Amino acid sequence: MIEFAYIYVLTDPDTGDVRYVGKADNPKDRYRKHMLPSALAVTNHRTSWIKSLLAQGKKPVMIVVEQVQYHAWKERECFWIAFYRGLGVRLVNLAEGGSGGMRPEWVTAETRKKQSLAQMGKVRDRDAIERMAEKRRGVARDASTVLKMSLAHKGKKPSQQCIEAQRKAVTGRKHTEEEKKKRAAAHIGNSYRKIHDYIAIYKNCVAFEVENLTKFCEEHGLDRARMAELAKGDPKRTQHKGWTCKLVK
Repeated sequence: MIEFAYIYVLTDPDTGDVRYVGKADNPKDRYRKHMLPSALAVTNHRTSWIKSLLAQGKKPVMIVVEQVQYHAWKERECFWIAFYRGLGVRLVNLAEGGSGGMRPEWVTAETRKKQSLAQMGKVRDRDAIERMAEKRRGVARDASTVLKMSLAHKGKKPSQQCIEAQRKAVTGRKHTEEEKKKRAAAHIGNSYRKIHDYIAIYKNCVAFEVENLTKFCEEHGLDRARMAELAKGDPKRTQHKGWTCKLVK
């Protein structure tokens, strides 16, 4: 178990000005990691400052300002960041210490717009999508998350482009027998209020009065959704397997 942590600062090698406050378990190792290409590949104020020094053949200077009990390092890091900022020091720290990261309230509308434009039009490859899906698969959302999602989408209507994409995704797709059984099992015990009576006509000569369209379609090998669409006056279809369908008014 680690007993101590160290609060350190990185200073300008020429002026001695403090530019960064951090925490380290091992100061020497932490200083080395600051200079690694992998660490500098991330773009932020700290890495930009360090890269500008390295481009001049210089390196920041590390100074340990306090050794603290490990459980107290977050509080002390926050203290030192607030201390130097209170003196008017221009730190390259993004956060106020303790946990790191960028707080949502610090991101300006202009920055959000730039981030949005940078991501616009990018398409993830199938492997990336599958990896993301695998991480979420089987993970239940808590009630607060579900409520937030519900409120965020309330009143929103899908765009015409979204509707067309959804339609293309399901057009021509046939349900497997397993899917049909699952859907049937899910409705066992449900009672439905009869909404419509229908008249089904085969090749414009044989007519049937239909009270239960689902049962009628099963008996005659028809697709209930297609027949219901015909009854509503689907402009794209005039018949289904030789059958037409009308609502009884």
